[in-house]
Amino acid sequence: MKKILLLFALLVAFATRAFAIAETVRMSVGETRKLAPSVLPTQVLAGQPAWTSSRPYDVEIVSTDMYTCTIKARRSFSGYALVHCLYYYRRLDPSGHYIGQGSGYVDYHVFVSGGDDGDGDDGGTGGDGGVLPKSIRIDPTEITLQFGGVYTMEVYIDPPEADQTVTWSSTNKSVASVSRGNVLSANGVGTATVTATTVNGRSASCYVTVEPYNPPEPTRVSLPSTVELRVGETIKLTPVFTPSNAIAGCAWLSDDPSIATVSGGVVTAISPGFTKVNVYAGDTPELRAACVVTVIGDSVLPPSDSEEMKKKRAKARINELVVRMMLDLDY
Repeated sequence: MKKILLLFALLVAFATRAFAIAETVRMSVGETRKLAPSVLPTQVLAGQPAWTSSRPYDVEIVSTDMYTCTIKARRSFSGYALVHCLYYYRRLDPSGHYIGQGSGYVDYHVFVSGGDDGDGDDGGTGGDGGVLPKSIRIDPTEITLQFGGVYTMEVYIDPPEADQTVTWSSTNKSVASVSRGNVLSANGVGTATVTATTVNGRSASCYVTVEPYNPPEPTRVSLPSTVELRVGETIKLTPVFTPSNAIAGCAWLSDDPSIATVSGGVVTAISPGFTKVNVYAGDTPELRAACVVTVIGDSVLPPSDSEEMKKKRAKARINELVVRMMLDLDY
């Protein structure tokens, strides 16, 4: 019985240990290679192996199936890329009974050479017959954007049948970077150089200057034409500028503060009646808009002769005088 247990333990240990093997692969830029590990169990393989590349932008895993992996050498680099194949399998005894699960892996040390276009005249071809880029041009080569702006870069690779893939880099990503679709983003004020590089090392650059955001001045301002409030109620009026991204300071003025006051766009109903609330945008008195405020009864404010109401009316009156002086109105 002890011998049987010992034999079973040895079988399980053998079944669960990891098998490993390493191979060296040498490729040229643009070449495609199919990896087919000879050590993978063929009859008891459980699922598709997991393939990874330590340098996916240099050695790309193009596709995988049950027993193979296709890789492509995108560009040359120093050292090697590690392509790792991890697999799990079930072990069966001679009679077909399950005796344990094992794992193993195959490592490929992939070296990529090249980056030239063959004879320097025709653009060269990759190991899979694909044409490598001979030149790259981007437009523009110099650009100024405001903070937060975006711009789609134009990329031209010759010959047209060559691999059109590019990898973007930036000398300062906090200032400018390029995302998928060749979209340049202004991330912060300053300067940076963004560079597009082809699969065989050809490159072109653009010098980017990012300035502080400088919104346009409004050409028109508008308010709701009318509002209705009960005594004591408030409402916040928000001016709408044209163009919509314009920014300007605003001065507010009520034609009759005894009916409704306004401060920072907040209108407070004081007593029943009608009055206009005006907004002046920027430094141009002509750039203005008005809202007719109707105040109806059912007061929820303290009595009009209370000290609190006297202070509110006095404060509103002072604010009106200041606004009129700022606007240089005839008062």
